[in-house]
Amino acid sequence: MATIKIKIYDVVGGGEFVDTSDGHKVHDLVAKAIESGDVADLSFQGGTQIITAFTNAAIGQLYNEFSEDEIRRHLRLTDLPDGFSDTLVKSINRAKRYFANKDDADSIEENE
Repeated sequence: MATIKIKIYDVVGGGEFVDTSDGHKVHDLVAKAIESGDVADLSFQGGTQIITAFTNAAIGQLYNEFSEDEIRRHLRLTDLPDGFSDTLVKSINRAKRYFANKDDADSIEENE
């Protein structure tokens, strides 16, 4: 099991982690590492701003593709600037709840 270092700053071209399409780019790199059985070391170094739209796309969607155990074993979040943890925790918790109850959420949306 290799460790794949993913520097978000380099992937998105700067320290503002705010764009959903950039989040998808990060997600694809992380998902590829997990699928290969490697560890994705996701570095937030150089980040100056982060929003949940980015983290939902980058990390939250992983909970639709992999088990929580797989994510725990294959994803490390490193170099977190002050204030980023709250956004990440919010996004991760929301994704866990949503994907654990996805069928219920989908049926509610269909009935509205």
